[in-house]
Amino acid sequence: MADRNGYFQLIAKEDGAYLHIYPVTGQGEQLQYAEVADYLSSKGINCDSIILNAAVTSASENEIRVCFEKILPENEMMKCQILDGGMQATVRFYPPSPGAAKMNKEDIIKELKFRKIIYGIQEDVIDRLVSDKEYCKDYVIAKGTPMIEGVEGKVEYYFDTTLDHKPTQLEDGSVDFFHLNTFCKCTKGQVLAKLIPEKLGKAGRNVLGEAIKPKDIKRVNLGAGQNVTLSEDKTILTSNVNGHVELSGGKVSVSCILPVVNVDVATGNIEYDGNVQIQGNVVTGFSVKASGDVEVQGVVEGAEVIAGGNIIVGRGINGMGRGRVEARGDVIARYIENANVRAGGCVQSGSVLHSNVSANAEVVVQGKRGFIAGGVVRSGSLVEAKILGSQMGADTLVEVGTDPSLKERYEFLKKRLEETKKSIASTEPVILAVGKRIGRGEKLPPDQLKKMKLLSQNLLKQKDQIRNDTIELTELDILFEKETEATVKVTGVAYPGTRIVIADVSLGLKKEYQYCRFKKQGADITMVAID
Repeated sequence: MADRNGYFQLIAKEDGAYLHIYPVTGQGEQLQYAEVADYLSSKGINCDSIILNAAVTSASENEIRVCFEKILPENEMMKCQILDGGMQATVRFYPPSPGAAKMNKEDIIKELKFRKIIYGIQEDVIDRLVSDKEYCKDYVIAKGTPMIEGVEGKVEYYFDTTLDHKPTQLEDGSVDFFHLNTFCKCTKGQVLAKLIPEKLGKAGRNVLGEAIKPKDIKRVNLGAGQNVTLSEDKTILTSNVNGHVELSGGKVSVSCILPVVNVDVATGNIEYDGNVQIQGNVVTGFSVKASGDVEVQGVVEGAEVIAGGNIIVGRGINGMGRGRVEARGDVIARYIENANVRAGGCVQSGSVLHSNVSANAEVVVQGKRGFIAGGVVRSGSLVEAKILGSQMGADTLVEVGTDPSLKERYEFLKKRLEETKKSIASTEPVILAVGKRIGRGEKLPPDQLKKMKLLSQNLLKQKDQIRNDTIELTELDILFEKETEATVKVTGVAYPGTRIVIADVSLGLKKEYQYCRFKKQGADITMVAID
């Protein structure tokens, strides 16, 4: 027996209107009372619901009189439905009364247009339905064209774009000034970056003929700086020279590196448009001037080293009272002694002795020795050292400035962090208690298990939020402290003879101070213990 949905036919007779019910066969769908009632209502026919329901649900073919008034035969009828957000239209047919007209192709298309279904009409389906159809069965009569979203383009970089130019602090407290994360070297012909182009989306159209537009896709380009070549199709960047690569302002650039053994009588003074890498020393009386970075693996003696980028000195600077080291970026040296050092960024060293050191950002003296003794050290925001001054009372001047500013997000994060911690504190005991019950072999109802699963997932999200908020708060704390409160930090001892100046306030130390921080408070400089 073929599968066929149950259906019905309205019959007009002399003594009234009849409804002939054809039951479902095979795996077809059962005729629904609501569908028959809606049809009769649309024709203005009211029928006893109990009688109608009994006829519809009967497993055998039957015929009932639905009204005693004479009616005219009803033509074949088509019902339309728009689905999937307008991307599909279905039709469902109801048979004509005996002697009434069936719908032809033109009738069907006319009805679709009346329902504003004008796009994606399946004419082959219509042709088939005109000659052969089942009643009370849905047919897909129109299909829209799906919209295709575009894909954002992206750039893949084949070098480290996150160099921090900072030495590594070892477990014993010393600082490794020999292995520094300072340069990202590249060779001629090396592929530095590739562009995976964006894919534009394609507009779609629903069965009502309305366009469905994809999201706008932002165009991504490869930024080409100095000494690189962009391929003809603008998707590959390669290096033109041996040098070091960096990403700045969205552009990939390669700076040339000039390798030198020593700067002495064999080389004379060096002036170079790029980076200079010196394996040995810069000898007294000579100079190095570079537009990029300067890396000296040995010692800078009473010499002049000027860089448009960073200056890194693996062993240290012994200026002999005449040496001058200036960088637009950072200056990093194992030690600084009897030298003049100036940095547009920060200065980091293991010790500073009888030198004139200044930095727009921070001066941080780390390591086992970590002292600043004699001379002048100036910073825009922070001077940090293990020891300030000396037991011999060396005249040591430390100056820091201040630039107040308010930060808005700070209080919001603090409040959210507190609320999240409270929420975790109330949730964790519940989860632990349930875990113990499960551990004892107790079986929990499915709804309770589901609730515990959701609680656990939420707990993990809250912990992630606490971690992220804590990191952001820490970053804001650093920024806030840097911008609003210049500080002198001593992690060991500050000796008498040291003078501290913060903004326009000066303090000469008359006694030893240990593990403290000096900051400006009103018209005074106060000392607070390090947390």
